[in-house]
Amino acid sequence: MKKLGVAISTYNKIDEVATNINVIRKHWKNKDVFISVCCNDPQNLDRVKSLDIDCFTPGIDYKPSQFSQPKAWRRMRQYDTIKKAVLGCVNETEYVIQYHGDAYVLDDSVVFTMLDEMKRNNMKVAFRGKWKYENTHPKRPAGHVDDHFVIFESEHVRMTNLFSDDNEQVEAAKKGAAFWSSEGILSYLIQKVTSPSALWHYDDMRHNIVDLESYNVEDPFYPDKIPHDNIPPLNFDPNRLFLHSDTNEFTEKYFSECGVDVGLIVRPGDKE
Repeated sequence: MKKLGVAISTYNKIDEVATNINVIRKHWKNKDVFISVCCNDPQNLDRVKSLDIDCFTPGIDYKPSQFSQPKAWRRMRQYDTIKKAVLGCVNETEYVIQYHGDAYVLDDSVVFTMLDEMKRNNMKVAFRGKWKYENTHPKRPAGHVDDHFVIFESEHVRMTNLFSDDNEQVEAAKKGAAFWSSEGILSYLIQKVTSPSALWHYDDMRHNIVDLESYNVEDPFYPDKIPHDNIPPLNFDPNRLFLHSDTNEFTEKYFSECGVDVGLIVRPGDKE
C-alpha cells in the first residue's frame, strides 16, 4: 500500500491534468504515489485513460436540463468527480490528497510533512478555507471547506462511507446542489461522519495570492479586505506552494518561481 494517493477531478481541462501527471511523475521527490483521475466529459475519456495514471473512473455528465436550479448540474459534476477520484485511491493508499485538474502541488515534501502531522494527531481530514466563519452563508451553511488540497485518511473514508454512490448520499448532494456551492456540499459530507476533534483546519488562506484585477469586492473576513479565498483565475499559497491557475501565463510564472520546469506544462496540440 502506498502512503499517498492523488485524486484529480476534471471535466475537460485535460492539458492541465496531463501537466499535473508530469509534475508528479517527473518533479516530485516522492514519485511512488497512486494517481486516480475522474473525468466526466465523454469526449475526453480516452485521452485521460492514456495518461500515466493508476486508476481512471468516468464520472456522470450531468446536464443543465436535469435540474430546475441554475448551477446545480455543475455542482453535481464537481461532487461526482471529487468523490470518484478519491474512491479510486482509498483501497490502495494510507492518505489521499484531492484537487482539481487545474491545481498543482509544486513541493510534495510539504504534503508528506502534513501526513506525518495527521498521523501523530490522529486527524482524519485536513483542509483549508474560511471554515466556520461562513456557516451562516446560504451557500455554505456547514462552513467553508475549499475543494482543493483536502487530505483524507483513506481508512476513514472507507469505514465511514464519507463518499458513496448509494442513493441516500447522491440524493442529499442533489438537494444540497440546489442551494449550496461545491465547498458547501464537501463541508457537509465531511462533518457528517467526522468528529470535530479529527478535523484539521490547516489554513484560512489569508496569505494566498490572488489576481486582484479580477475582483473589485472587499472581503471583510481578511484584515486587508482582499478576497484571498477566491480561486479563479489564480490562487497561490506561497507557504505550501499550492497553486490553482486557469492560464498558462500564471502557470509558467509560478512554476518558474518555484523551481518547476516549465517544459512540464502540456499545451494544446502537445503529445503526451
